[in-house]
Amino acid sequence: MGFHLGALLNQIIFEDREKSDFIEMTLHHLVTVYLYGFSYMSNFFIGAPVAFLHNWADVVVSFTRVWAESEYKVTTFISFVFA
Repeated sequence: MGFHLGALLNQIIFEDREKSDFIEMTLHHLVTVYLYGFSYMSNFFIGAPVAFLHNWADVVVSFTRVWAESEYKVTTFISFVFA
């Protein structure tokens, strides 16, 4: 939860609000922090598998974003399709 809370604060305080994915990433971090917090406070087990899958999706999406910032557009497309 600490990683996503830190990423949310970093997103709100330091990131450029003109980036095309600012709203989506802010919403992503808010929902993730809510998932962890609500699952912990409610003692729900369902939060653990959802968080596990969510974290693996973050890894794949991060690789796709790395390729998107490069000049390799075909690799970006392949990474996006298989993500």
